[in-house]
Amino acid sequence: MRQQAFLRRLALGLLLLAGLSAEAFSLFPGRKDEVATHLRRADALLARADAAYEAGETDAARRFYGEALERYEELHKSQPDLHAGLPRFRVDYSREQLASLDQMPAGTGSAPVETGKRLHR
Repeated sequence: MRQQAFLRRLALGLLLLAGLSAEAFSLFPGRKDEVATHLRRADALLARADAAYEAGETDAARRFYGEALERYEELHKSQPDLHAGLPRFRVDYSREQLASLDQMPAGTGSAPVETGKRLHR
């Protein structure tokens, strides 16, 4: 009798465990997963924009900041409280960077300045 109860509990536990792992590896992401995916894509665009800006590639930086701005605006509309308002902060940052780029002629930028000094390792 005790052995049957144990086996039932064990079987139930294994079913629950299998169900949770199946949900974790679902091919059809839930709403939270979709939001996280959109945020990661926007973050990747923002990182590319910053890299282009630092490399002096203002045309590419404008394009990437614009695309990131659109994604962050969508995220802000759909999830305004996401990560304590992170999309709003990134919307503002992207707009500031675009405004800064608008002050520069196309094809120029602020590339890192060579100081001639080397760090000893």
